[in-house]
Amino acid sequence: MFVAVILVCSMYANPKCVEVYDTIEPYGYEKLEDCQNRIFEMAVGIRSTLPVPHSMEMKCYKKETENERRT
Repeated sequence: MFVAVILVCSMYANPKCVEVYDTIEPYGYEKLEDCQNRIFEMAVGIRSTLPVPHSMEMKCYKKETENERRT
């Protein structure tokens, strides 16, 4: 499973950075391509609501079992 996460940072905000998680599929996507498509949808929504300047780091991380680490 792949989970969509965006880190949004702005020097004018407090806190400076926040993590934004997908609320449509919070447990993730089976295909990396589906996660990437969703992360771009999320980025468009975030850009339209945040003041500039800000930066975003987008990532689909692989969700492992409880005994394995996040990659």
